[in-house]
Amino acid sequence: MNVLFDLGNVVLNWDPRAIINALALSDDKKRAIDADLLGNPCWLELDAGSISEAKLTEQLSRNSILTAQDINLCLDTARSSLLEIDATLVLMQQIADQKISMYCLSNMSRETYSFIKDRPWFNFFDDVVISGEVQLIKPDPAIFHYTLDKFSILAADTLFIDDSQANISSAKQLGFHTVLFDRSADCYQQIRDILAL
Repeated sequence: MNVLFDLGNVVLNWDPRAIINALALSDDKKRAIDADLLGNPCWLELDAGSISEAKLTEQLSRNSILTAQDINLCLDTARSSLLEIDATLVLMQQIADQKISMYCLSNMSRETYSFIKDRPWFNFFDDVVISGEVQLIKPDPAIFHYTLDKFSILAADTLFIDDSQANISSAKQLGFHTVLFDRSADCYQQIRDILAL
């Protein structure tokens, strides 16, 4: 059995509300960050690699109350908020100790991946697919097919762990074993049971 990990809210904390609350901006600008950036389809375009942060910043600063400085502050704060979930790192070490192959498939911009890719726990992964680099995005089945081909693994031999029901449903239809991740003790135990840890 292989294990395919998502990153956001599985390995790394991702909390857009906390990011917005941490910004030293007016309430109007915080609402604009939510509506025009973090809660906007343009965020998925970043993850899909169809727009760069620089281009998005240029467009948003022209079409909203947000300045380029506001947007860059949000992007920097978002990256800085990506702290490891300790219980997942413990799990990953246990999986590694059993010589089970681990891989990563994450929706993430190229810029954010560049910011985090040198963290030591990336060494747990045999290989990585980042949506912004391949210009495909979950839950599109195409990114799962790409991932299976790149890693030379089979869905039927792979446990996919993700916090998004849409991503889990897509993977399940392709034959992956799946766990909808919610950080609970029961969830971690479910993964350990599947992998016989």
